[in-house]
Amino acid sequence: MSDTTAGLIWAEEQRLMERQEADLEALKGRATVLISMGAVVAGLFGGLHATHARSPWETGWTVAALIAFAAMALNLVLGVLSPQDWKFALSMRPYIQRMEEGQTPPVDTFIYNVSRGFESGRKANQTILNTLQDRFRASCMLIAAQVVFWGLASI
Repeated sequence: MSDTTAGLIWAEEQRLMERQEADLEALKGRATVLISMGAVVAGLFGGLHATHARSPWETGWTVAALIAFAAMALNLVLGVLSPQDWKFALSMRPYIQRMEEGQTPPVDTFIYNVSRGFESGRKANQTILNTLQDRFRASCMLIAAQVVFWGLASI
């Protein structure tokens, strides 16, 4: 493998890892916005329903809406915004130790091995990221259900 090929592999792995990290940050931002939206909806409709007498029908849908909000918020806080075991960096310690022992690998071998390490971390991250995105989609459905339940409580 030439230094140029190894450099291209390195650059692509680095680009993919940066893209994945950006996707994670965007997902966290959207999750925060969704929690805020759910709180605003619950606050507006909840305030309306707290000020007048309720029938059992209204009470049931109000409780359903509040449960949907709580489930959405918990899903996002515990499932999406909680810390995960991300692999956006690779330990250089094994390579440094080898170099200290006088075992300096050729540049293309070093870049190839580091790129493989990043690829492995990126694949592990993608599995976690896919799960978080699924949780986010479920939370979007829960906020939609919350709005429907508030609407039914208002009939």
